[in-house]
Amino acid sequence: MLQEHYFEDEFLVRKQGAIFTRKRGYEFRLPKKNKSVILFLSGGLDSVSLWYLLLKKYKLHVYPLYVDDGSSHTASEKKSIEFFSKLFKKLFSSHFHSHYYLSGQVFFSFQNISRKSIFNDENLIFSNVNLQKPNDAQPVVLPTNPARLFYYAALGYEYLLHLKYALGVKINTVIVGITPSDSISLRESTRAVLRSINVALCSVLGDYSIQFIGPLEKEGNFYYRKHDLVSRAVIDNIPIHKTWSCVSQRAIHCGQCPNCRTRKRIFAETGLIDNTNYQKIFSLLTTAEKIKYRLRRIFAKYSLINTKKNTYLQIDKSISIPPHIKWKDYGEKVVVYNKFNLKIKEFMASSLIIWRTLQKRNTSLASLLVSMRKEYPGEKVSILENDLRLFLELCLKDGFIKQ
Repeated sequence: MLQEHYFEDEFLVRKQGAIFTRKRGYEFRLPKKNKSVILFLSGGLDSVSLWYLLLKKYKLHVYPLYVDDGSSHTASEKKSIEFFSKLFKKLFSSHFHSHYYLSGQVFFSFQNISRKSIFNDENLIFSNVNLQKPNDAQPVVLPTNPARLFYYAALGYEYLLHLKYALGVKINTVIVGITPSDSISLRESTRAVLRSINVALCSVLGDYSIQFIGPLEKEGNFYYRKHDLVSRAVIDNIPIHKTWSCVSQRAIHCGQCPNCRTRKRIFAETGLIDNTNYQKIFSLLTTAEKIKYRLRRIFAKYSLINTKKNTYLQIDKSISIPPHIKWKDYGEKVVVYNKFNLKIKEFMASSLIIWRTLQKRNTSLASLLVSMRKEYPGEKVSILENDLRLFLELCLKDGFIKQ
């Protein structure tokens, strides 16, 4: 059984907890009613729902901070923030505070490096592969600025010091809208990383009362999943569909990018109505693409053409792993990665003997079958041969092996 949060490092979390306990007497403590906090705001589902929760349930004075990193969807995010600022000012006038826009363009980044160049590094891929969904391994898409959370945290601490010393607002807690499920796909979105940043900045400032946290703390009664946050806002009639998640530059959500798909999934899992205005998929296509799409559906329906590539194994030819194919044993699964087309696939641990055999030498179907019979002596030869053929044909079709 895989961990619930694959990238979480519980060993490191325990060690960091011990440091905080020794330095300040506790690991984490959410400020009491009527105290002040800083909240990093993006205008998306998570941060806006968390903003509402901090005002409504915890009755905290929230000082929202938005970091303008110059991305293409900044205008849409700011539109969302402006809308909810007006709404929350009416609903929580005694605890509401205006948001602060801060320019946070990171000078060194991966913005001008091609995605394929980055994903050509198999060590990077295998240390950041998402194994949570059965048969759906995916390389984790690193943020454009891989150290962005460290940078944003530093800006948050500087804003904290500004509020404290320039305006006399006593604040010791900076909150970021990272939820438990985020750690499945991003290593930066874990308690271990948040606490690492917290320890580093406390050391720099010599003040361990400062906290850098997200709603990830079960022990401190501050643990909220995405659908927990969204459900509460929707039930309370907060127009959460006015938030912005899409990475496109369109006026409405594209409905197809990873953020939009996550947004749709959250509403589907909660059973709540999603009133978000999504672009219809056909309107994203050019006229030529629409014709091609319709023809493809017609041909598929009536089987007029066969577009499948012939991938039948040839018994007399040797089988090998191409140089651009890399694989790694994860114990419960084997992950294979194609550096040319960035395709990544999971296989059962039982396939490990095949990959090990192919890695040592070019071999044939008959030789592989001998290895399989040694590994599974009690299995019928006919069953082993059939399973092996199916497995190798699949790998051949996907380009993970060659003849």
